[in-house]
Amino acid sequence: MAKYVDRDLKEQVLRAVRDGMKVSWAKAKFGVSDNVVCGWLRVQTDKKPGPCGPGLD
Repeated sequence: MAKYVDRDLKEQVLRAVRDGMKVSWAKAKFGVSDNVVCGWLRVQTDKKPGPCGPGLD
């Protein structure tokens, strides 16, 4: 079952990753799945390659 992630936490995670934190570190620090973080990034970047790798579609 999906876990609800608060909007503030989501913004903190995305800000940290955009500022250079590795997705795996954000996963450990904030307690969210790396797949969730990559999904958020993919939606925001229109599926362009990023910190989660180029071939995740």
